[in-house]
Amino acid sequence: MVDGMSNHEVAVDIAFGERPSLANRQGVAAVAAKCYIPYEHRDGIVKRVPSEAEIEALAERFPGTKVRIDVEPGTRLGELLHQDNFCYRLGTLYVAGEDHDQIEERYRVCLEALEFEIEPIE
Repeated sequence: MVDGMSNHEVAVDIAFGERPSLANRQGVAAVAAKCYIPYEHRDGIVKRVPSEAEIEALAERFPGTKVRIDVEPGTRLGELLHQDNFCYRLGTLYVAGEDHDQIEERYRVCLEALEFEIEPIE
């Protein structure tokens, strides 16, 4: 979103013995971030995830925003692979903006807007 190319493109070019084309600041945003959607509580069963309409509304409100949800209704959080010891990752947010403060604000607003329902397991 910032440079107009994926950082993986450089690795692929090198793997094929080609000189990487390093685009610089040719993307749609001045800054961008990949952030996790955390759930900082105990184990539980996912009952609801954000709808496509809710996700599309965020993308319209904040151009460049992408949301990847990694759980679905019925998922038990304790059975997810590759999780941290202190929280579960429900998905990933990709946020673009004009500066770091705007990224932080957009991330906070997106987390509040993405409605998950999780039934705790005792």
